[in-house]
Amino acid sequence: MAAVARSAIGWERGTGVPRDEQACLFDILQALDRALDCTRSGREAFLRDAPTHDVAVRSLTVMADAVGGVSNGTRRAHPEIPWSRIADARDRVAGGESGVDLDRVWDIVRRELLPLRHPIADLVPVIRRVRD
Repeated sequence: MAAVARSAIGWERGTGVPRDEQACLFDILQALDRALDCTRSGREAFLRDAPTHDVAVRSLTVMADAVGGVSNGTRRAHPEIPWSRIADARDRVAGGESGVDLDRVWDIVRRELLPLRHPIADLVPVIRRVRD
């Protein structure tokens, strides 16, 4: 798992990012990792396992919610991260009355989120990942 070094109040040490925003970035990173983990076994395994669907959709929901806590300044400073695409990911997988579109969930996780792993991790420099 990951550990975050937090100051008592205000700003995260050494990041120049307000603590609340840092927590949102950390939430995005954790949710991204969960989504990637639950799709590692391949598309067919993902499509067969309902609990895995739930993890992936929940991870997209957490990311979408957490993006709301990322400041406009951070968003402007990092245009390489498609903040609005992350924010609307939950809505893009909703299939209306037919439920969640699992093909769309897979595509978002593997095609859109996978390349964002390192850029987002770079925004959370106080995190020391055991797996990295």
